Amino acid sequence: MDRLLLFPLLVPQICLIFWWPAPRRPERTRSMIPEYTDDLDFENRLPPGQAPIMTQSVKRFHACMQFMMQSREETGYATMGVATGDAGVGKTIAVQTYLQALTPRAYSGFPACVSIKVSPRSTAKALAKTLIATLNGEHAGHNVYDMEAVAAEAIRRTDLDLVLVDEGDWLNVESFELLRHIFDRTGCPIVIVGLPRILRVITRHEKFVSRVGLHMEFLPLTQEEVLTTVLPALTLPYWQYRSDDASDREMGVQLWQRVCPSFRKLRVVLQYASQIARARQAERITAAILAETLRLTLIPQENNDLLAHENKPVLPTRGACLAR
Repeated sequence: MDRLLLFPLLVPQICLIFWWPAPRRPERTRSMIPEYTDDLDFENRLPPGQAPIMTQSVKRFHACMQFMMQSREETGYATMGVATGDAGVGKTIAVQTYLQALTPRAYSGFPACVSIKVSPRSTAKALAKTLIATLNGEHAGHNVYDMEAVAAEAIRRTDLDLVLVDEGDWLNVESFELLRHIFDRTGCPIVIVGLPRILRVITRHEKFVSRVGLHMEFLPLTQEEVLTTVLPALTLPYWQYRSDDASDREMGVQLWQRVCPSFRKLRVVLQYASQIARARQAERITAAILAETLRLTLIPQENNDLLAHENKPVLPTRGACLAR
């Protein structure tokens, strides 16, 4: 009986405990790493706020790809192509900016061009599977020949005018043979983009050489283009650069002579210089901060010394890294 009398008194307390609000967690600061819904590599993405920088090599690549598509449309003939360049010169960014400029066709849902990326030590079967998945084709079991047929049918169904194969230097003879067969069956131009070593695979086989009608080389950025186009367009915290300022230009010359011809190395140095400037509570990235950054990164030491850049005359704008 006593227990029954106490029960009504306990109920409100139990309810209060049950409904007591959880302590508020501190709000998380917004991550600087953006979330993406597609499957592009993080390494090849532009950070938020950074617009593509249209260098001469990027423009040439866009023009060459457009030329290949128009050539097939106007003449009825198609060829394969190769675009080569050293690591870090912007090949993948050129591919991505070209794809982003295309709009999907209303009747197929696909643009005129798609790209696939070759994985390291990729087999012909894995390459076919990647192409089929990109085109939303049906799975074709484990037979590479059936997968080749499905990939060719998917290209015809989506009415593609061009297929770009990035990281093409990972292609072996069997993978290149697969692309050759798909090209023969569809007539869709295929462009291999990669390091110059892919040319060794192509030139050893006449059946490959005879189908490659275009070879574009990504030339290194000229020093003048870096000073007047690239450095002013880079968007990084604490990075302030004016191409008409003599001190800024001299700092840019010294920096480029340390990292050329790699645009990727340039970006890495400025990325960490930005963090050092923040730690030092500096107003901007200076020559001293760049020199400190270069000591922390795997950049070969040259005769140029960024620390001694103050009060020196501006160096010539045509430096050691000119386009070939």
